[in-house]
Formats: sequence, structure tokens, C-alpha cells
Amino acid sequence: MRIFCVIFFFVLVACDSDQLVRQNAFFAPEFKNSNYNLFESPCCFTFSKNNIAKIETVDDCNFNIIYNDFKAEIFLTTINLNNNFGEVNKIFEEKIFENSSNAIEIKVSEYVDSKVSVYSRMFKYVGNAPSNVQFYLTDSVSNFLAGSLFFKTEPKYDSLLPYINYINVDLKKLIESFEWNK
Repeated sequence: MRIFCVIFFFVLVACDSDQLVRQNAFFAPEFKNSNYNLFESPCCFTFSKNNIAKIETVDDCNFNIIYNDFKAEIFLTTINLNNNFGEVNKIFEEKIFENSSNAIEIKVSEYVDSKVSVYSRMFKYVGNAPSNVQFYLTDSVSNFLAGSLFFKTEPKYDSLLPYINYINVDLKKLIESFEWNK
């Protein structure tokens, strides 16, 4: 009877404690400090790029900025304008609309530096969009550079967000340092 009382006591004490469900943990990436160098394109423009990224020439004046560690690429496409900025901008905005089908929200930002004739718009997608960021740079007269950020993985916005934020800082630096060489 005594053993039964001891076991019964331990069962009562053990049942009294609250058990918390352990939440799933997610990997929190740590990023190194960014160092930038100047990229001089043979296509009459320069900008600062992060040293961890590599630039690959696709053809003539089209480039990819590759982040191997993040499985990410920024596709850069140049277009020569011939008094058709409105038409090219309309096509770009149609691409923005096509890409937004899975986005919850689109955040738009603009950058203007009239001293060096750089005008830019950036579109950031919140949600599982195929491209997380699209932007363009133009002088609105003869040059137009379009860029798109893609990851080589399934678009899961919450998981990609730390990498998107890191690359957004690089894109801001790229845009703010961009100059057309004339």
C-alpha cells in the first residue's frame, strides 16, 4: 500500500507541471559586411556592386549579377531608346503586372539624380512572386536598364526574406552609384 501511495504521489506531482509545445525553429542566416567595388560596363555605364557577387556577361550589354551562396541572380537587360521611352516603360509595367499575380503587395520606390541623369523605379513584391524585385534605370532619352531578382528555388517569401533584404541593400547601392558614361 505504501508503494502505491508513493507512485500515486509522483503521478500527481508529474501531472501538475505545464508542458509547452516547442515551436519550429528556422535558420537565421548571418551575413558578412558588404564591400563594394566599381563595375565598369563596356556599355557606357558604371555602378557599385557587392564583392560577394559575380558579374556574368550574357551578350553585348546584358549581364547577370550572381550570388552563388544565396542561389540568386539579378538579370540586367539594356535597351537603347529611340524616342520611345513611353512604349518601353509601358512594356516594363506590363511585366510588373504579370509578375504580381502571387504577390500580396507591391512596394514602389523612386530614385532621381538629375545631375547625372539617373531616374529609377523599384518594385518590391511581398508574397510568393516569381521575381522578388524588379527595377529600371534610365536617362529617359537614350538608355534604359531593366533588372529582375530571381532565386533558384521555390518562391517562399518568408524563407527568402533575409536574403531579399540583404540584396535590396546592394540594389540600393547599385542605383545610387549608377552613372551613364557619355
